[in-house]
Amino acid sequence: MEKQASQHEDYDVSSISAVKASLMGPMSGIGDTLFWGILRVIAAGVAMTFGMQGNVLAPFVFLLIYNIPAQWCHWEMTKLGFTVGSEYITEMYSSGLLTIFTKAARTLGCYWLIAKKHVNFTIVILGLIVFCILISALGIA
Repeated sequence: MEKQASQHEDYDVSSISAVKASLMGPMSGIGDTLFWGILRVIAAGVAMTFGMQGNVLAPFVFLLIYNIPAQWCHWEMTKLGFTVGSEYITEMYSSGLLTIFTKAARTLGCYWLIAKKHVNFTIVILGLIVFCILISALGIA
């Protein structure tokens, strides 16, 4: 989008910030879970095993296991975002896939936040069922 904005003077540059802001939340939830929640824990576990055995290479093992996939993913996703550009977002929007993707990312983020607060999912589901029965009985829905 930045490339199109630099080539066309009549391009709406505010749409660039809007797209970035709208994708920032869902994408950060996925990226944080993958990199900070999964990859970092695995790398730390492997490095701690080396460290407990007295191996001085343990910190380097951690850095390699964590940083190589993280940096590779950052580089490839940046290239993908630049080469695909806004055409893919337009295509996703027209097919309805962007709405589905956004809802899925939002749901995943909600589940992650609920799990982080150590809330029992059974209580949440039962509360939702009771809420739906109440609004149905009141004729709201």
